[in-house]
Amino acid sequence: VVSDIVSAYQWQVSHNNGTTWVDLINDVTYSGVNSSTLTVSNVTPSMDRYQYRVFLSSAGNTCGLYSNAGILNILAVPIVSSPVTLVQCDDDTDGVSIFNLTQKNNAVSVNLAVEKFSYYTTISGAELQEATSLIPNPLAYITSDKTIYVRIENANGCFGIAQLNLVVSVTQIP
Repeated sequence: VVSDIVSAYQWQVSHNNGTTWVDLINDVTYSGVNSSTLTVSNVTPSMDRYQYRVFLSSAGNTCGLYSNAGILNILAVPIVSSPVTLVQCDDDTDGVSIFNLTQKNNAVSVNLAVEKFSYYTTISGAELQEATSLIPNPLAYITSDKTIYVRIENANGCFGIAQLNLVVSVTQIP
């Protein structure tokens, strides 16, 4: 909220759907409480649906003005287990095998039925969804021992990254 005629700002929060409002103070959670921009840090799940507004005052105007309230919506990120190891037997002792990367989806996330999985050769690729490091066929990925990264994304567009260690077992049974 910015205006040339505003002389003071005071941000407020409501924990009860706008019934009561409390003036904020600068602390570890809030900064900029007397400025045009409020920063909220160290957000916890209990803050979901908190409402925020700012009181604007102007020199020579004793009434002031309240902004419309904004609602903080907290979206959950996928809960992932990491690292996870996938072992595949080497059938011809060349140290290379074909991996079905989806075999460990249930070990990576408990909500696999409602999440989208994609597989990358680098962690930055998984974070940024880089096409150059995307593994196009996770059902038949040919490699030797390697670490890859699984991007798990939910319906809100929130994501988590898990490390998947691929191990080729070259043990021979006589």
